[in-house]
Amino acid sequence: MLSSPTIQILKRLSLKELKRFGEFIDSPYFNKSSSIKKIYEIVLSAHPDYNSSSLELENFARKIFSTGVYSEKRIQNLCTEFGELLKNFLGYEEMNNNKNYELDIFIANALTRKDLLKIAEKFINKSIKQNDSSMIIDDDKDFYKYRLLMPRIVSHSQSLHLVPIDERFHILHESLITQFLRNIF
Repeated sequence: MLSSPTIQILKRLSLKELKRFGEFIDSPYFNKSSSIKKIYEIVLSAHPDYNSSSLELENFARKIFSTGVYSEKRIQNLCTEFGELLKNFLGYEEMNNNKNYELDIFIANALTRKDLLKIAEKFINKSIKQNDSSMIIDDDKDFYKYRLLMPRIVSHSQSLHLVPIDERFHILHESLITQFLRNIF
């Protein structure tokens, strides 16, 4: 009943990651359906090959809807929702484990959009200081700083929503050209 991409993703998860996915599903912030938790338990029991008969429609129905009546469409929708949660989990794992500065960019953007400019400014400076030494390549540092500082630059002139994309690219190009010239001279 699970889609082929969902099963392929599940096969690539380690047991530790699969358990963290269970914690992700347990969070009411990400999942409000007890049926999704039941699907997770079925999936966990089929680890690591996911070829178990427990993954068939009737078994899903029996575990999810203990009564004899079930809707195949409802089970399909739940399995789709499960697959989407799995992809979201991968995104959060990637963002939180491998690139802490990506989360900082989102936080800075949110603070700026909420017009909390002093808090954003303090946060941006702290983030640059913390992440500056963790990035090996100067180009990565510059691009990170550009993405982090962009909301601050925009907020001084006008609302973030009103800045055309070409203006953003203009700021990026100026930043990259300046960096290039510094490297040459």
